Amino acid sequence: MARLPLTVYLARAELARLEARARAVGLARSALAGSAIKALLDGNESGETALAEQLHFLRVATEELIAAHPQSAAIRTRLAARLAPYLHPDCERN
Repeated sequence: MARLPLTVYLARAELARLEARARAVGLARSALAGSAIKALLDGNESGETALAEQLHFLRVATEELIAAHPQSAAIRTRLAARLAPYLHPDCERN
C-alpha cells in the first residue's frame, strides 16, 4: 500500500497541543495525527479509543523492555526526568 502525503492546516494553539501530546506519548506529530485519522476512518468516531489502545500497548511493551534491562532503575529515573516537563501542563516548554 502506497503512503501519500497529506497537508493539514491547524491554528497555532491546536498545533502546539498536537506537538505536546505527541511528545508525551513519544511519537512524531505526523504519526500521532495519522493514527487519529486512521481511527476515524475505521469507524471509531472519536479516535480516542483506538489511540488509547495503541498507547497502552506501547506503554506495556516499553515497560517489558525496561524491566528486562539490567539497569532498569537508572533507565526509569532518566525517563522520569526527561518526561516531567511534558507531563505537567503548566510547564514552560508546553
